[in-house]
Amino acid sequence: MAPICGSAVSGTAPFGVVRASAGLREHTQPSTSAPVITTIANDTVVMIDCQTNGSSVNGNTLWDKLFDNGFVTDVFVLTGADSQIAFSC
Repeated sequence: MAPICGSAVSGTAPFGVVRASAGLREHTQPSTSAPVITTIANDTVVMIDCQTNGSSVNGNTLWDKLFDNGFVTDVFVLTGADSQIAFSC
């Protein structure tokens, strides 16, 4: 699957594809120590509401707030960019 993303600038919701073979934990806050809401399966398309900084994962502190109000580390979300693509939370 090719990387896909929208653009906050163009007015479409940014989205990406989960790239975590064991699934990606969705947390209540942008922190690995925050309670886990659910685990999102690999290859799932997620819509990003906004992005913020949180706890570091593999040296990256960027987290994506999803439209269902949970947070996932951006490290395992393929958006086609290596930097912030959505508005700040």
